[in-house]
Amino acid sequence: MIKLKEILSESNHIHSGDKLYSGRLGNDDKFDDWRPAFFTKNIKDASFFATPSVFTKNSGIPMVIEAKVVFKNSCDWDLLENVGEELKVTDSEVNKYIDTNNGVVDFLYVPRVLKKLEMLGYDSYVDVDVLLDQHISVAVVWHKNQIHILNILG
Repeated sequence: MIKLKEILSESNHIHSGDKLYSGRLGNDDKFDDWRPAFFTKNIKDASFFATPSVFTKNSGIPMVIEAKVVFKNSCDWDLLENVGEELKVTDSEVNKYIDTNNGVVDFLYVPRVLKKLEMLGYDSYVDVDVLLDQHISVAVVWHKNQIHILNILG
């Protein structure tokens, strides 16, 4: 069986310091520590996250934030899944922090998962996120000082 990350081309791979995009709802261009911030290389993919009712009950003005995102040591899907299983993260626990639960990547919303990953030396997740019937390359960081906003696109 081919793993999702094996079917992504190198052109979609994300590196520290890349210019990336994050979709947001409302006039909120602020990022919080210990709240995962999802970024992708593709503006269209980022716009998907800024769509009302797709992944959130929130409403507001869709925006895409262009930023330089830095990280030193990122975990991947397999490691994140192992940590979630080790900590016995449940769907109901994930749902305390987000409106929907779409699988392994949503473990990142659970604070004790982030703390465990950081204890293991990781400061980010760089791999795939599964969205409905597609997957995209993402970088997820959990400290606002890893994000350097370049532009806000309406």
